[in-house]
Amino acid sequence: MKTMRTILAVFACATLLAAAGCTSNEPAPEVSPSPSAAPSESPSAEPSASPSEQPADTSAEYLPISANAKLIYDGKEVGAVPYKSQDGTIFLPLKPLAEAMGYKAETQTAGTFETLAISRDGVESLTLEYTPPSVGQNTATGVTAKKAGANIAAEDKLPYVDGTIYVPETFIDEALQAIDVTVDDSGATVRAGQ
Repeated sequence: MKTMRTILAVFACATLLAAAGCTSNEPAPEVSPSPSAAPSESPSAEPSASPSEQPADTSAEYLPISANAKLIYDGKEVGAVPYKSQDGTIFLPLKPLAEAMGYKAETQTAGTFETLAISRDGVESLTLEYTPPSVGQNTATGVTAKKAGANIAAEDKLPYVDGTIYVPETFIDEALQAIDVTVDDSGATVRAGQ
């Protein structure tokens, strides 16, 4: 019984000391590196970088052109907002725009990949394969494109928002048909058409 009390007392003291150490406002003691450790291997006594100093989140790589931006194709509104990259490149929603242009567009999922097949009678079909982004991100990766079975140029990473992959105008020109894209002075309307 006496042994049990001693064990409980030691345990209680250890718990109190640990709790007091966790709530102490005093800085942790500096740990000096061992003489054989390289300078890059020594522990840092500096606090970690604040969130604003962390590497940029790739989800901010692409943003809507403006808060009220809309995409118009041949006078009709397309149900997806145009995006812009940090370097100013405009990205258009591939599936909604292709459908507005008269193409049939179907998305299929197989494992971690998605395939977007775009076709229209009398026109060579287009297939885009990619890995959709993780939750909280907006960039599809591993993008490959084929037109009539032959590879065509596509960026390896593309914006992907609300289940829609976005491509630059140059991709639409090469893969589907040439379009002309203009942005009004306010940036609220992007017009695409022939």
